[in-house]
Amino acid sequence: MRSPLVSIIMPVYNSEKYISDSISSALQQSYENYEFIIVDDCSTDTSRSIINTFQNKDKRITCIFLSENKGVAHARNQGIQAARGKYIAFMDSDDLWDADKLKIQIEIMEGSKADLSYTSYMMIDEQGIIFSKKNVPQTVDFTDLLKENFICLSSILVKSCVAKKHFMKREYFHEDYIFLLDLLKENCFFKGIEKNLVYYRVSRLGRSMNKKNAAKFRWKIYRDYLGMNWLISSYYFFYYFINGIRKYYFKSKEA
Repeated sequence: MRSPLVSIIMPVYNSEKYISDSISSALQQSYENYEFIIVDDCSTDTSRSIINTFQNKDKRITCIFLSENKGVAHARNQGIQAARGKYIAFMDSDDLWDADKLKIQIEIMEGSKADLSYTSYMMIDEQGIIFSKKNVPQTVDFTDLLKENFICLSSILVKSCVAKKHFMKREYFHEDYIFLLDLLKENCFFKGIEKNLVYYRVSRLGRSMNKKNAAKFRWKIYRDYLGMNWLISSYYFFYYFINGIRKYYFKSKEA
């Protein structure tokens, strides 16, 4: 029996610094039955040239070049629409994958009733140095994710039929978080994989500068998108705040 087709979707915008490593990481997968959809969101650097070079070498790569910059949610949605695979894997243009990531996830997804799987991951800095690890639980429900978003989008593998019912919401920051919440609201079954299979690149400076905005948008998601009252929103925001302090504490010790 032929292995199922996976559609890898990578949105790109001015990613010339890391995109070659990220694309190479996907192409080095031990699981080979995939299409690789790269959506360039009107980059102004050399990203398009780099993408074209890879496409000329590997026929599994499909390029979508957008004529107008509309953001990462729109770019991912273009990829979702074009996807032909049974499963969809998202990958950011600065992240890296373990060579067996797709193979391990496919085996688990095909052997279970999971609609989506996600993995533990390592956080790396601009130089690719690991500075933290995130071990994820084997299961998650809607309330768990309201308290803490511990799922890295570059780690997920989701059934295509599920993803095509829930496109990314362009109206809100953290569209990937809302995407996951939408799936859990529909009682989709998530399966966590304890192995660290993803290297999630994070700018430490960027994280520090964006904490205030992240908190603001998290509150907005609770109140505006999910329609929670002030008391319930405050309850979940408290957990969000505590988890933020815990992350800062452990990262300070690691440093």
